[in-house]
Amino acid sequence: MKKILYSLTILSALSTASVQAYSSNYTITAITPPSGNSSVGYGISSNGLVTGLYQDGAHYGAFIYDGATARSLSTNSFSTFRGYGINAQSEVVGSTNTLNYFHHDGTTSSLIGTLGGRSSYGQNAAINDAGQYTGESLLANGATRAFISTAGAMVPIDTLGGQSAAGFGISQSGNVTGYSVTANHEQHAFLYDGSTVSDLGTLGGRNSFGYDVNDYGFVVGEADTAQFGRHAFLHDGTTMQDLGTLGTSLFSSAYGINNSGQIVGDSGFGKAFLYENNTMLNLCDVVNCTDSGWLFLSTAQGINDNGDIVGTGNYQGTERAFLISSAASVPEPTTILMALTGLIGSLGFSRRRKNLISNS
Repeated sequence: MKKILYSLTILSALSTASVQAYSSNYTITAITPPSGNSSVGYGISSNGLVTGLYQDGAHYGAFIYDGATARSLSTNSFSTFRGYGINAQSEVVGSTNTLNYFHHDGTTSSLIGTLGGRSSYGQNAAINDAGQYTGESLLANGATRAFISTAGAMVPIDTLGGQSAAGFGISQSGNVTGYSVTANHEQHAFLYDGSTVSDLGTLGGRNSFGYDVNDYGFVVGEADTAQFGRHAFLHDGTTMQDLGTLGTSLFSSAYGINNSGQIVGDSGFGKAFLYENNTMLNLCDVVNCTDSGWLFLSTAQGINDNGDIVGTGNYQGTERAFLISSAASVPEPTTILMALTGLIGSLGFSRRRKNLISNS
């Protein structure tokens, strides 16, 4: 299962739409949900729109945040549960209470079909600005497949030899990453480039999961190590690089990468990170949590090419989605690519990205 963070006891609720604080080149905004007190940030678009989950008592729903307010995507015919991915046209893909994904076209929401099985439902989904999206679906024989959907047509992606696979991330150019069971029953991250499925391997252990991919085919995720840990990785098309952890933690996961090579994720409980310039930074230090009302930033789930970051933390005792907006210039992709290439010589079973609030 993916990482589950249970909401802390609510100490106070915000009455304003957003709260901002400033540190260096970043502005952090606490996203107030459409109703209730808790919100979780999952996806960010190229132009800074955010989607995620909010909780109001026993009700869970998906939302879109446009920089000012968050609005619910719930409908009369079914309940949206989580918004996983969002694009610049306000299209959202996510999960529902019907064991099927939903697609929001910017105006209305409808259920996504399947690859012949009874459901298309997973712990993640993603969509790009072209409207292509990925996820996982059951086949008629009960096996699961990752898929890519273009213009409403779901196309299965081959596995790495096993009977199940899932798509977790998609780039603007249509590259897909996720995980697939292999012929020897391991779970490995893969990259699908439109024609070929490549096994990205591990960091010495059995399993790995790819969570995001950029337009250059660089994949980030998490992988088992030979020392029984699980570390965030960057795969540059040739080599899987261990990004390490924050402090003494044995675990880290990378969930987002942009075309400049900036990476976000988490390492241990309550430690979201930003990885840039060959260094893993505690995101709380970057935005100065102490002075901005945040007790901690637990995870960072995505980053766009502007350097804007979405994730979840604890704001004044309440679990809240956050949007970190960057005012700094993001390094040119070619500059980062050169730096990452130089890293190759110097750097040496839970799919836990999305499920942050318990649905029990």
